[in-house]
Amino acid sequence: MGVEVLKFNQYGLESVHGTHVAADTKLGVTMGLPSSDREQVIPQMELGVRMANYLDAAYCKRVLADGISLECNAGAYFEILPLIFSLGLRGGISPSAGGSGDYTWEFAVNQTGTVDVDTATFECSDDVQAYEVGHVFAKTINMSGVSDEGDVTLRSDLCGDKVTQTTATGAISLPTVNMMVGKKSRVYVDSSWANLGNTELANGLVSWELNIDTGVHEKLWGSAQMELDDHQQGFVGGSLVMTFERNSALASEELNYRPTSTYSGTTRFVRLVNTGPLIGGGAYHTLTVDMAGQWQDWGAMGTSKNGNTLDVATLTFGYDATGAQGLRVEVVTGVSGI
Repeated sequence: MGVEVLKFNQYGLESVHGTHVAADTKLGVTMGLPSSDREQVIPQMELGVRMANYLDAAYCKRVLADGISLECNAGAYFEILPLIFSLGLRGGISPSAGGSGDYTWEFAVNQTGTVDVDTATFECSDDVQAYEVGHVFAKTINMSGVSDEGDVTLRSDLCGDKVTQTTATGAISLPTVNMMVGKKSRVYVDSSWANLGNTELANGLVSWELNIDTGVHEKLWGSAQMELDDHQQGFVGGSLVMTFERNSALASEELNYRPTSTYSGTTRFVRLVNTGPLIGGGAYHTLTVDMAGQWQDWGAMGTSKNGNTLDVATLTFGYDATGAQGLRVEVVTGVSGI
């Protein structure tokens, strides 16, 4: 019988999209495979018998492993971030070395040129049977953090070619894990890309939820194979939802959503930062998300916590022509390659 505690998940980065590779890195995640990765059709025909489903004519209509879930069930950790953003935002990134075992990964959305994300082969196994899925990319990236409870979560919806039984690659070391903590989250709001990171909305951030639609989608053409032929990145979008304890600085920022004399929203530039432990004697593990957007919702004084009034503000990403950008992610961690 399959033993739950013996489940594990691991991956290898593909050098050619869709060409499966052996896993070389183990992950501290939970993965769920789609219940159906192939669309089986049993045609219904009038055959002069009591059953219309004609089994002799059954065929496979489409093969696609859509709906693979990846979740950091024990909490998000910094070392997994370069992989997730490489599969969803921008591939082919070579990190810059800081000299003390720290590496900086920059994922700026390529706004005009040709863009390609990385793909990977994943292996999921327990003590009975291993399964393999290749040509895997990320369709969504969702993260959240809670300051007082300290939780940070990560979930990504993945897509790949097909699910096949395999033999799991052995002798892979356990992952290096530095956990993210919600209490170490900070947010900055400024009026331009040039000033981004100067003005902190301090003493108020209760929680945050980052939702990124990567725009990466499957492409199935007429070809000699049933599996997907390629992938492509379309529109990138998303939102940042933040809950704040109300204070004077927050009330001032609210005027950019509901100004006193007009009805036009104001473009704001927001930086979300989460820091972790020191890497060697150099930099700290850090996630930095920079985004341009406008406040789309602002729930003022609708909820409270421990007797304190809370506001819930939603920023929707958008393209800023002055900075020619709308979303940029930087990860500093001890991972030198994926």
